[in-house]
Amino acid sequence: MQTIRLGQSGPAVLEVRSALQVIGLLPVGEAAPDPRDPLAAVYDGACALAIRQFQQQRGLVAHGEVDEETYRELMSARIRLGDRVLREDPERRLRGDDVRELQQRVAELGFDVGNIDGIFGPVTGRGLAAFQRDFGLTADAVAGPQTFGALAQLGSKVVGGSAAHLRSRAARLASGPTLGGKTVVLDPTPASDPAYLDDSSSIVWDVAERLQARLNELGVHAVMAATRGAELDSASRAALANEQQADLFLRITVATHASTNAEGLAAYYFGTSEQAYSLAGQEFASLLRREISARTPFIDLGAHPRSLEVLRLTSMPAVCLEIGYLSNRLDAERLYDDSLREVITEGAIAAIQRYYLDSPNDFQTGTWRLPPELRTSRPT
Repeated sequence: MQTIRLGQSGPAVLEVRSALQVIGLLPVGEAAPDPRDPLAAVYDGACALAIRQFQQQRGLVAHGEVDEETYRELMSARIRLGDRVLREDPERRLRGDDVRELQQRVAELGFDVGNIDGIFGPVTGRGLAAFQRDFGLTADAVAGPQTFGALAQLGSKVVGGSAAHLRSRAARLASGPTLGGKTVVLDPTPASDPAYLDDSSSIVWDVAERLQARLNELGVHAVMAATRGAELDSASRAALANEQQADLFLRITVATHASTNAEGLAAYYFGTSEQAYSLAGQEFASLLRREISARTPFIDLGAHPRSLEVLRLTSMPAVCLEIGYLSNRLDAERLYDDSLREVITEGAIAAIQRYYLDSPNDFQTGTWRLPPELRTSRPT
């Protein structure tokens, strides 16, 4: 779709305005513009402000324009649990806030539905069927009036933490602390700004290839989400990671900004400011930015939830790591430094190893080194 920007008009703008009214970000009733008024179909300042607020709530980049990802999230936000029957459709996955609410409710009852991502996939179907079976309903993995009624009668079973997080942590600890035999998918992704495309591509691929080589030496099956120069969308990259049944997914990228003062390193995990998020992803993101910033002069910008498609669609803990701003002179000098890129690689390996330790905080950040007993050879 064409991105909707300030001053544009037409049926798509009316649809956006209608969705914003449904979710309470634009006025309705007498306070709303008359739909017969030509100005009602204009994407004005009020729309842009409402969209920016919506983007902030959803963990999207808050630029105030309606791009494809914002449009998809906005259309999903209009639907409430009970508005339609929910079931798995492999040809056209159901998406929406109603799916997300269903996942949240079923997960709170202790059933595994996978990521709380608003996408009705096979894991959500199995979790729903397990709930239906326990409640005495037909276990058909279809959420209709009976299932909605049952959910309305029940409170949460799980206390003391997220069931999904507890399952994830148990599986991680059961896999053991060594890296040998684990699968990590690396996704080097250049900056979106065409002015920085070539330089950013060279940098992120260099870091990813260094990381792949070191991980493979430690017995990890480290693979790239795409070949260099391939034009694969985020859904295809996430699908590859899911097919590999990867243990971790790491997107490596650099940032740019209109202001040359913007600088620093940040990590993003799946989630939004108002809805469910990946606790395992949050933990991995925090380890990454802490280990790398402790070893390098980059400003630590922290770990934050974001609803990037590649983070939402991956079924394992996934992180997008931004290793600096090419638009900032100091960060650019650091990124062009071969020795510093090697230090970034070392920090990432330390974070990945610490993620699998029972007590990852027993070691001071920035000092962790792989001990000899963890340097297993690659599985044959």
